[in-house]
Amino acid sequence: MARKVFGSDLDHLCDDDRQLIHAATGEVIWQGQAPHERPLSAFAMQIAVDRRTGVLPAGQSITADYLQRTRRRLDDLGAPANPFTGMVMERALRHLAGSAVSP
Repeated sequence: MARKVFGSDLDHLCDDDRQLIHAATGEVIWQGQAPHERPLSAFAMQIAVDRRTGVLPAGQSITADYLQRTRRRLDDLGAPANPFTGMVMERALRHLAGSAVSP
């Protein structure tokens, strides 16, 4: 059985994660992309780190609850510019709502 080799946190993102990130931020993240290849939002990097650390387990879809919990967690940590707020958060939640009604 072949094991997946992870080169960076971004390698832990699944296709649905990349689609959500694109809908929320406009960023395109491809499989095998290194974080230093282009600037990435804190929103994208937080999701990638949460995938790598198991806060967001592999195979589990991102939910509105995950987004809200992450916003609260970053608020509690005193993050000066919480990426899980404002238009990015609104777009992410709209994307999830639209995905839920799609076939």
